[in-house]
Amino acid sequence: MSSPTYAADSSVRVIYVAKGSGRIQIVGINGASVLDTELKAGHLCVVPRFFVASTIADGEGLEYLSMITAIQPLFGEFTGETSVWGALSPQVLQASLNLTPEFEQVFRAKIKKRTILVPPQD
Repeated sequence: MSSPTYAADSSVRVIYVAKGSGRIQIVGINGASVLDTELKAGHLCVVPRFFVASTIADGEGLEYLSMITAIQPLFGEFTGETSVWGALSPQVLQASLNLTPEFEQVFRAKIKKRTILVPPQD
């Protein structure tokens, strides 16, 4: 599973699946799920402006190409070095996700390490 990402600059993303299969989950501006579907080789998917998308590979893996409609796109991620969660204070993160202070520290440490949330199993 890759980290959920969003285009912060009003660009649109087009995703073409070259090989493998998996799922894509897209969440709209209001936080409601708008798409949760299976992807296979040859499929094309459009991610609208400001929507959040995450891909989840099946057992055979998922290789895709993502094209963006901006010359210099600006993306936000929910994990990794540029995580939006990292910008929140510990108190806000605890309240928004209903976390204990101890689990908030574990959560913050984990999200800063990588953008692949669930590594592939060998």
